Amino acid sequence: MAQCLTDVFVFSSHIQKGLWAMFAHNIMSFQGGIHQPDSLREFKQFLKKESKATVELNLRRHSIHPTRRMINSQFVNTERLISDLEFWMEVEHFKDQADNAAECARSGNYSLEDENLLLDKARTIVKCYIDSDFPPRVQINIANDLAENIVSLVTTGIVERGLFHEAALSVFTPLMFFWKKYLAELISQPAEESKPPSATKRTSSRKRIMSMVGGMPYRKVYVPQDEELHWSFSLSHGLRLTMPLKFVIAKRVATQLGRQSEALSSRPSLPGPTP
Repeated sequence: MAQCLTDVFVFSSHIQKGLWAMFAHNIMSFQGGIHQPDSLREFKQFLKKESKATVELNLRRHSIHPTRRMINSQFVNTERLISDLEFWMEVEHFKDQADNAAECARSGNYSLEDENLLLDKARTIVKCYIDSDFPPRVQINIANDLAENIVSLVTTGIVERGLFHEAALSVFTPLMFFWKKYLAELISQPAEESKPPSATKRTSSRKRIMSMVGGMPYRKVYVPQDEELHWSFSLSHGLRLTMPLKFVIAKRVATQLGRQSEALSSRPSLPGPTP
């Protein structure tokens, strides 16, 4: 019993590590994808498609708010998803600029011009996404009281690196939801028809086959018998599930026995001797 509980605890810890690895993979995938022009353009098109699909579905349901959708217990206006994405990217630039100003301050090169540039950047973000002159006033998916608080801070000149932190977290949740959905749809798309690959190409293509868990790709790695089952993540290899060879051997044996059983059951019985 004690050994059983230990095995359950070890397995649950492996699952938790795997979830954290997948979370880190999701963030890195998202950050890397939105900084590639082709990927960014395709993701924006995907968001537009999702927004249109939401409106069509809500209209069939006679919803009062046809552009709204519930995502992770949060109402999201799908028409603002593109603005959410652009706001997220601008906040990243703002934080980089704030980090550069802080580095200049530590090295003794900080000037009033650096402070004014950071304040101008904050004002531009507020004017475009949080206090817009064009309706709706708040162009992104954040609460009105949060928007008022940010506008008040910028108006009084209180600007720091974490100024847009809470607002960025608010838009990150739906963006990550749709990013994972976008990746899943991208992976599930059938490959274009082409000429049969050579033996070398077939071998390399088999190596690229990825399994899926929670909508995210991962690779299985097989190790000697004395190793344990565990998840791992690295920048060079991504998410990997390390499995002892005994799992593979057991699976192959079970498959072979199943095939032999099917063959025996399908074999026609021989007629008995004629009296």
